[in-house]
This record gives sequence, structure tokens and C-alpha cells, in this order.
Amino acid sequence: MALPGIPRGVKFQPVVRNKDYVIRQVLNYFDITLPELKKKTRKRSIVQVRYIMFYYLYTLCNLSYNDIAQMFKPAVNDHTTVLHGVQLVRTQIYMKIENEIQHHIKNITI
Repeated sequence: MALPGIPRGVKFQPVVRNKDYVIRQVLNYFDITLPELKKKTRKRSIVQVRYIMFYYLYTLCNLSYNDIAQMFKPAVNDHTTVLHGVQLVRTQIYMKIENEIQHHIKNITI
């Protein structure tokens, strides 16, 4: 697959970020602490931040769903929660209507 602006034949390697850096940037943007994200709560505001964190850790840090789930115990029971969160954020990003998750993804500096 050819990417715009990259000559044919040049291999594209995505930048892998440090997971601690990604976590710190997301926590700073939302002004929340890691222990708050690890609490077993279903508050929309917390769950949304958790899902955005899952998305960034999966796409930028190349962590597996299982590794991410282990990081967020006891709030996350298993990898399926992480899978759901990543898929939800992806669908929200590609929606044609501007939404809250798109706004956050555009404004988080990573």
C-alpha cells in the first residue's frame, strides 16, 4: 500500500512510543490519576478515558490486549474489555459526525 508523500519502495515503520510516556500524556490531558483509572467504576468519564488509553497503548506501543488488561487490573477483567475499547474508539474516530472522542484524539499531544 502506497502512503501519500512516501516514495514507492520505501518501507514505512510506525513509531513505537514508550508506554510510560503515552500514559503520562493521556493522564495529563484529562487531569486524572492512574489509580482513578484502575478503580472498578462504570462512570462514563472514566470509562472513556480508559478506552482512549487502551487505543493509544495498542496502536502506538504495540502492546497486546492481554498486556493492557493486566496493566488496568482490577478495573479490567480480561482482554475482551480492551478489545471492545479499542474497536469503539476506532469507529468513533472514523465517523463522519464530529464527536467527543474525535475531539480528544485530535487534542492529545503524543
